[in-house]
Amino acid sequence: MLAHTYRFSLRNECGQTLAQNNATVTARKFKWSAGVKSYDASEDTDYTMDAASLADGSYDNGSTVDNSSDLWDGGDFVLSITAPASASGEFYLYYDVSTDGGTDWPTNGYGRLVAVIAFTSSGTKSTEFSL
Repeated sequence: MLAHTYRFSLRNECGQTLAQNNATVTARKFKWSAGVKSYDASEDTDYTMDAASLADGSYDNGSTVDNSSDLWDGGDFVLSITAPASASGEFYLYYDVSTDGGTDWPTNGYGRLVAVIAFTSSGTKSTEFSL
């Protein structure tokens, strides 16, 4: 069940700095109405790592997603990352919920872990998850 207000946070543990825009989360969301499941008309992007860069051992907190008017129940999500040369380690994606509309969030690393991608060299990888 998607929360009223949420965001995604990414932790870089690949041993290298991740360049801007090299991580995204895309989604196709759904809701139930009168017993019928309906999907969003098109895929959207819920997260883009838009900081200038993300150093090894650091977090990037995505923008707030306000679900108060769309009222999506859930969705299928894809995390895609393009890792730099000499990458060797993991990226961790967390789903963070705010109960006050986006002012307060869980401490970094204390949201729900929803995806992990491991690299042993540069390249692009994707993984899916559902909420």
